[in-house]
Amino acid sequence: VFSEVLFFIYLLPPIIFNAGFQVKKKQFFRNFMTITLFGAVGTMISFFTISLGAIAIFSRMNIGTLDVGDFLAIGAIFSATDSVCTLQVLHQDETPFLYSLVFGEG
Repeated sequence: VFSEVLFFIYLLPPIIFNAGFQVKKKQFFRNFMTITLFGAVGTMISFFTISLGAIAIFSRMNIGTLDVGDFLAIGAIFSATDSVCTLQVLHQDETPFLYSLVFGEG
């Protein structure tokens, strides 16, 4: 049986520590504003685009009626991205700028 307490207390902190320890601090802080722009503004644009797209699709297909909060929840769920797969493809030494942007945004 999987225990959430075991994961959050004992397994997750070393994973986060390792990721933070391996980041190249100079590259990270040099690109901090770009990372923040992609992380915050990009996520908000994605959130609103997906929410408005869901409203348009539901109204055109006559699927049913949902509250505005439901459409916002759809946008929040689908706009959340995970950069783990992208980081596996990128190599930190070959593309340091792109790697630091994706790592910092994630």
